[in-house]
Amino acid sequence: MELFAHQYRLQELEGCGDFATRLARRQPHCSMELSKRRFGLWYLMKKLTPRRATQAANGFPN
Repeated sequence: MELFAHQYRLQELEGCGDFATRLARRQPHCSMELSKRRFGLWYLMKKLTPRRATQAANGFPN
């Protein structure tokens, strides 16, 4: 099972070389990875920035 996971990880890394490749292949795990990363970034920003600053940046209250 560990080997399979490792193999899949390699395959995943291969498939997600860069954004262009990701777009071209449209692999579901790549887009998932991308959205997860994007959400992580958004969450971090939300945590770090004061509420008012975030509101101004987004242009709507949250």
